[in-house]
Amino acid sequence: MTNKAINLMVNATIDSLKNLIKKLPKFFAIFGLALGSTTAIQQSARAISIANTLTALAADANGDTNANDTITTGMQYNVAGGNANFNSASTEIAITSITSTAADTAMDIAGAGGVKVTGNLTAVIKDLIVTIDSASKFELVGNSTDSATENMGFILEGSTLTFSGTSAQNIDMNIDSDNGNDGIISLTGAGKKTFDDAIGSSSELGSMTAAASTDADFEDAVDIKIVTVNGTALEFNGALGVNTMNINTTVDINAATTNEAATNEAALILNATGAILNLNATGDVAQDVIITATTTNFGAINIFDETEDAAGGITTLSADSLIGANAKRIGTINIGKADGTKAGNIVGVDGAAIFARDINITGGNHAAEDSSISAMENVTATAITLSATGAADAVFKTLTAAVTVTGTVDSASGTDGLGFTLIDADVATTFVNNVGATVAIEKMDIAAKVD
Repeated sequence: MTNKAINLMVNATIDSLKNLIKKLPKFFAIFGLALGSTTAIQQSARAISIANTLTALAADANGDTNANDTITTGMQYNVAGGNANFNSASTEIAITSITSTAADTAMDIAGAGGVKVTGNLTAVIKDLIVTIDSASKFELVGNSTDSATENMGFILEGSTLTFSGTSAQNIDMNIDSDNGNDGIISLTGAGKKTFDDAIGSSSELGSMTAAASTDADFEDAVDIKIVTVNGTALEFNGALGVNTMNINTTVDINAATTNEAATNEAALILNATGAILNLNATGDVAQDVIITATTTNFGAINIFDETEDAAGGITTLSADSLIGANAKRIGTINIGKADGTKAGNIVGVDGAAIFARDINITGGNHAAEDSSISAMENVTATAITLSATGAADAVFKTLTAAVTVTGTVDSASGTDGLGFTLIDADVATTFVNNVGATVAIEKMDIAAKVD
């Protein structure tokens, strides 16, 4: 090899080394960035513990007074007994989860910023009881889970507890006020929320609001002074105690209802044309309610048993219950499901008239699915329609005291089924308008005077 060739090789090698040296700072910077990012992720996802009597702060994740461990959203908290607390000051603390582990834990939430849990709450090993101070708040995005032997409970001291999942939430926790008859439950987010445990059973809450597009089921007893329903639908399958329920969308009530103190009627108010109240219990249920519309002809009441192909249970209005008012009638009352798959029966109360624009009574497809209204007081409507296109009867019955019926009474048009449309007058009954003038009533049983 010539000297010239050797010199060229040496020069090329030197140039390569120079280029490499120039690139080293960039390389180390990129490597450092990647390493730093990995470390940050590991730190934000780490498990944190709060020892007994300590309070976690935004800048002190474990409450040990060494303010060098800032709370981040990925932190997963384990609490192991005693009192483990959070104080957010004015800025919200957001974490991933809270789990009660070695011993029962009482937790206090303080600070106007409140605490937001983006994941789950768990109390399957030991109890977790959380008190939210009056000036604070708590938000849960995920699920809460307890067990048959361990409890999760929230106590609201006039504070707000929000369930905001956009995916389905299953909520196992008892929720009560601190004996102040206050505290607020807020339901937001499109995820359906299913509450498995009682709400307000020890001390009733002040209010609950369901935002638009929110859907929720309550499987146990609920006691709340004021409920406002703006969401897709709310379903109550346990005993319901409520002073006032403002219905703007759909509510299913499948158990007995009264006011929250169980001493008077619950006020159920239909606030919109499309407001729907379904009274759909399985079996006989007494409802101590006053159902009204804010504007005449607003809303619909649907009364039918949840059981198909069998005799329907009876919804009985009790005490001083009312449906509608003369100047503000309910839009429609449907007794029996319109498609004939389920029966419905309602018994009124003496001294409490019924006011509605339309009353529809539909017998079911099965012979046992008779549907009926038993009026003990005056009924005022524009039109009352009995439909027996299936195998069961549709019955309009008067009993107990003299009854005046205002509004036309007809059978539904269409093919007659095996069932009958029937007027059963057990007391002196006055029909102010035509009976059967459009479509004849098939049978009339008269045990007393009919005018």
